[in-house]
Amino acid sequence: MKIKYLTIFFSIFLLYLSPTIALCQDSDFKVRFNFTSNPDEELIFMKLRRSLFTNTKARDAQKAKFGIAEYYFKHNDFSDASRDFKDYLKSYPSSESTLLAKIYLYQIAQIKNDVELKNSYKKDIFDNTFILLFSEFKVLKYKSVFSNNYEIHYYVDKIKVFLNGELFAEIIP
Repeated sequence: MKIKYLTIFFSIFLLYLSPTIALCQDSDFKVRFNFTSNPDEELIFMKLRRSLFTNTKARDAQKAKFGIAEYYFKHNDFSDASRDFKDYLKSYPSSESTLLAKIYLYQIAQIKNDVELKNSYKKDIFDNTFILLFSEFKVLKYKSVFSNNYEIHYYVDKIKVFLNGELFAEIIP
């Protein structure tokens, strides 16, 4: 009888310590995917792809889709990054990171020297105008699943995007 109770107690204890417990619905996104402060990008990428493959309607699908496209861009896979950012824009046209997806597409067009596409994305980026009252610029912030901190500075005559404190893109209409 004692062995039975000890087995049950030990099993519950192991479940409590198990990283799969982090997959519960109410915990934070990074906790559910068991990300650490110094993540293994390939492991995160595979977990994001698996989560989208198993459930495209998951509440974290939006962050996962952006993260996958961001990963492709970082690893110079511009065709997959472009495809995934376009898919992201179709799926989440009014998301908080929609502008970042457009800026990534602009950067890809710039890297590929596609002037027509670059100008199209530039026009699309500047269609979202902001009224600046009593300040030099407006700042929007976003943190990705790869712990990248984005800051978008809207000036009257340009947009600057900072990635982890460094200038990532500067777009002038």
